[in-house]
Amino acid sequence: MVSLLASIYKAKFSKNRQTLGPKVGTNVTVKLVSDTEMSAALNTQAADVGEKLLAAQLKFNPQSVIDRLQKYYATIEQPFPHSGQTFDENTKLTREEKAVLFGLQKGAIRGEAAKDVAATQGFYSVPKQGQPKGIIFIREAFAKEKEFEFLLAGTLAHEMGHAYTDEGWRDFLLAMFANEMLRTGALEEGMATHVEGVIVAEWHSRQPPNTLIPLQGYRDQPEVADSAKVFIGAVGEDLALRAYFGGWVDFKDPAKAQDSIIVGRKGGNRKEWKWPWR
Repeated sequence: MVSLLASIYKAKFSKNRQTLGPKVGTNVTVKLVSDTEMSAALNTQAADVGEKLLAAQLKFNPQSVIDRLQKYYATIEQPFPHSGQTFDENTKLTREEKAVLFGLQKGAIRGEAAKDVAATQGFYSVPKQGQPKGIIFIREAFAKEKEFEFLLAGTLAHEMGHAYTDEGWRDFLLAMFANEMLRTGALEEGMATHVEGVIVAEWHSRQPPNTLIPLQGYRDQPEVADSAKVFIGAVGEDLALRAYFGGWVDFKDPAKAQDSIIVGRKGGNRKEWKWPWR
């Protein structure tokens, strides 16, 4: 099924015989796991996300980190130990400083992961820095249930969309998060759900007549589909997909990233866009 879906991705998201991103249609590692292993994988992912969110703040909005640390050291009546230091994604912080900055947020992320364990049949684990590819974890019992094969196709189609996402797109959303913009997660899931729909429709057309078609994810969260609709409507579907799969997104002014988004490539079709959710 993964091989079939990968071939559909390649066929649907190519132009002039070139895929819209370097990962589209490539092999994706899928690991079948027990309930216990799924819980552990989700907890690991939650911790990784917390680290990436902190790195994003340091990279895209370091002043916010400095301000919070200065306030913390003033509260405990200690001198600020980083005076004159340049803050960026390589800045080394103590465990105590990390706890002050993102301790509560990491706890919230882990709490959300714990709530998701029972309902999650599969998810894509984004690779750590320096690793080429992530892994799709699928609950083994779900994957082996023949009557749920159509649901498995929908789950895999969605998670493969995440797997094929370009790092430039992820950096774009991290920059928006760092600048305290709303709906970063909704747009990410909205785009994954949008491409999932394209893939599932084609997969279903190749199945026996009585095969059920899986319903798209996040039906109970209307802002997910709405976020993708707004983005696609603003820049056009071609550029939206090239941003998602190919990382065709940048900032005219990194200091005001949310107000100076450029979708497209220099010398070609480009659209300027401002993040609408504040």
